[in-house]
Amino acid sequence: MKLEAVLNNVSCQLKEVGIENSRHEARLILSHILGLSKEKIFLEKSLKVSKKDLEDVSRVTEMRCARKPLSKIKNVKEFWSLDFFVNEDVLDPRPDSEILIEAVTGRINDKNQNISVLELGVGSGCLVVTLLHLFENAKAVATDISLNACQVARKNAKMHGVSDRLEVCQMSWGSSLDGKFDVIISNPPYISLNDKNALQPEVHYDPSIALYGGDDGLDCYRSLAPDIRRLLSCDGFAVLEIGDDQEKDVEGIFAQEGLKVLEIKKDLSLKNRCLIVQLKE
Repeated sequence: MKLEAVLNNVSCQLKEVGIENSRHEARLILSHILGLSKEKIFLEKSLKVSKKDLEDVSRVTEMRCARKPLSKIKNVKEFWSLDFFVNEDVLDPRPDSEILIEAVTGRINDKNQNISVLELGVGSGCLVVTLLHLFENAKAVATDISLNACQVARKNAKMHGVSDRLEVCQMSWGSSLDGKFDVIISNPPYISLNDKNALQPEVHYDPSIALYGGDDGLDCYRSLAPDIRRLLSCDGFAVLEIGDDQEKDVEGIFAQEGLKVLEIKKDLSLKNRCLIVQLKE
């Protein structure tokens, strides 16, 4: 079967189950299986696809039609132009979370500065590994309650050559940590359990522990606030991702712990997505 026919077939199957941008996703599937660039797939329409490759395309298409994200099929997700290993044990990095990186780089102009970074709830490690990639003299500690997530973060740290500057510890937030950190970063679970059934089917392939923040979505901020107050240096700052319309509630939780919100930054959809926090004077 020729490449163009395979592309059309996969695109139609994806469209039938309601997947948006089905032709683009079909190209991604073929690129993954055939090892060709998306541009070459567009140009090489008459290329003959082998029986073995057709079987692999069919297998991956079936998984995608079941709404498994392609990132979880490929075990790769891009974040900040870097590729990260992902699996069922970690949350897929989202483009909107790049605002957390921008928040840090926007406040620290000198990329050679010796800074100490703490990530609470490391998951794939995309946030802390990206910061270590950008700040070559930085050192970091990262925590996660999931042992499997810690292993994924270590794998990504090694893949990007920052393992010697990152210590990954299994624990609940910062419960067993001492010391002070210049930058604390976290993307905690903030989806309300009441909103569980409204999520896109792809989201359910992420681990529940990385998604849901209790009945109101705010439980993790209540747990994080005292750890951030205790572990943040006096002139340091914390950046945290928040859910839709949570900024006032989270600000109130942090205020009770002696933390103040310096700035709120918007995501790609112009929704308030990131809080920059420091200790009250």
